[in-house]
Amino acid sequence: MQIAKAVCWLISDFFAAKPYCFQSLRSYVLRLASKNMNYIAIEEFCTHHGIQVTLIREFADFGLVQLQEQEQKAVLPAGEIEKLERLLRLHSELGINKEGLEIILNMRDQLLNLNSELETIRYRLQQLEKEQDLKLFGLGDKVNDLEGEV
Repeated sequence: MQIAKAVCWLISDFFAAKPYCFQSLRSYVLRLASKNMNYIAIEEFCTHHGIQVTLIREFADFGLVQLQEQEQKAVLPAGEIEKLERLLRLHSELGINKEGLEIILNMRDQLLNLNSELETIRYRLQQLEKEQDLKLFGLGDKVNDLEGEV
C-alpha cells in the first residue's frame, strides 16, 4: 500500500510541479545564490527541517543525494535541496525506506525523460504534418526550397 501511495505522490508531484520547499529556506538559498554561494550547510538545512544530520548523511552514503565539502563542512548544493525535501517527505510521511526512495527517484527520472521524449516526438510530428499538408496542396518543390533555407 505504501508503494501505491508513493507512486500516486510521485505522479501528483510531477504534474503539480510544486516543489516541496519552505519559503524561508527558498529565500535563504536565493540570498546564497546572489552571493555566488550555491550551497547550504547540512546543519542549517536539518535545523530548518527539524531532522537529524545523520539522516542526510545516510541518504548521501546510499547515493540518494550528493553532498560537497566546503571549508571542511558538508554542504548541500542548491540543486539538491528540492530533491532532498522530496525524499524527506516520502520518508517521513509515508515511511519509505532508502531502497524504496531510490526506486521512486529512478521512476521519477524515467517519467521526466519519457515526458521530454514525448514532447520531442510531438514537435517532430507537427513538423511532418505541416510538411505533408504543403505537399498535398502542390507546394512540394517549395518545401524542399524552404528546407534548404533553414
